[in-house]
Amino acid sequence: MKELQEMIENKQMIAVDCEGVDLSRFGSVTLINIGTRDLVYLIDILKIGNSVFDDGLRTILEDSEIEKLMFDCREDADALLHLHKVKLDGVLDVQILEVNNRIHVYRNGYTKIRSLKHCLELYVNDDTLLNIKLQGRSSMNMSSNIWEKRPLDENMLKYASVDILGLFKLYDALRTRMSHSVWKAASSRYCDTTRSRNRMYRDGSGILPKGVII
Repeated sequence: MKELQEMIENKQMIAVDCEGVDLSRFGSVTLINIGTRDLVYLIDILKIGNSVFDDGLRTILEDSEIEKLMFDCREDADALLHLHKVKLDGVLDVQILEVNNRIHVYRNGYTKIRSLKHCLELYVNDDTLLNIKLQGRSSMNMSSNIWEKRPLDENMLKYASVDILGLFKLYDALRTRMSHSVWKAASSRYCDTTRSRNRMYRDGSGILPKGVII
């Protein structure tokens, strides 16, 4: 954790992504990936346990001054809060940037959200990255609990890493489409949409909740 903290101190922005089985309060967080453009740390929550949060990870994730690129942070935030008592903050959700880029297209008040893979295909020219995503997705389709298996398959380690790198590439492609302050406020609201609700099951939706982008 010391190396990770030192890396963050020298960078203005990091990217964060969680992996798990049924990622939400109803499932598990097994891996937390944190990185910059140059370096990615894969933190094995399944192996290390909750002690890693007290060793500094909670401070990083809850610090609003540490800006964190994420993509659809809702279930990550829900799982972290309800399973590990971590209130994620400082999020800059790149999915919000992508939605804002085309929100005027929809006239009925509802805006469909796109997957990270779809967005990378649309905005990022990187076949190597996309091939790694495809290989990882194929493995996930064959095993619903693949993120709980140890040791992790090499394809899954690469998959986790390229999600971090892909966030920076997508950010570079879309960053000028929305003011930073508006984006950060919208991301904060997006973070709260799922974790603040009382719910009995994981209910994924392909529609952006109303009131996130104002």
